[in-house]
Amino acid sequence: MKIFAVIDEQDKAYKDIVPFKVKVRKSDSQKGHYAFIGIAVVQKKLNALTSALEKLVKFNELNQTRVCLIRSEDISGHKARGYALEIIQKGGEWVQFHTDHIVPVLALQSFVDKLGQDDQETLNEPQIWEYVNQERILIDNPLIQEILSKPETKVSKDFKLSDLANLASKLERIPKPTFTTIDVNTSSVVTDLKDDVI
Repeated sequence: MKIFAVIDEQDKAYKDIVPFKVKVRKSDSQKGHYAFIGIAVVQKKLNALTSALEKLVKFNELNQTRVCLIRSEDISGHKARGYALEIIQKGGEWVQFHTDHIVPVLALQSFVDKLGQDDQETLNEPQIWEYVNQERILIDNPLIQEILSKPETKVSKDFKLSDLANLASKLERIPKPTFTTIDVNTSSVVTDLKDDVI
């Protein structure tokens, strides 16, 4: 899928849980229909979670729209699980993620936001985006890839609500990056090859 626009959600009924949606279409299609994926990060619990999921069911039923629920914790409570299952059955998705999937995106956003605040800065925004594209920082991000991928979830006839977490897309943790530093005194390059996770 290719992203054509990021759109702030205007409908007040959904804006608090779906702040924005992405306008997408198959990347190889020149005339195909656009679809919209509403991004909902919901870490609420108990009644607040149930209420949010009930809204997401209705949002997910809008024309050419599907919701991507992003939540790291399990969903508890019979009603909440019922709403989540309904979202998934109607083409929506639940992505379980780890914090390290969103950290690079937030760091990039913070960096871009601070542009222009420093008189001594040596980079401009086009250079930053060129680097981001070259290093595939966003393209290869597992969370972004999962949001854009077509949900493949199938619910069996003997499915039990207690097994709801099995329907979530579970993302693997991102290994710590390898850092290369230069020792100024010896001009030698020291590389940290640790492969453990964040």
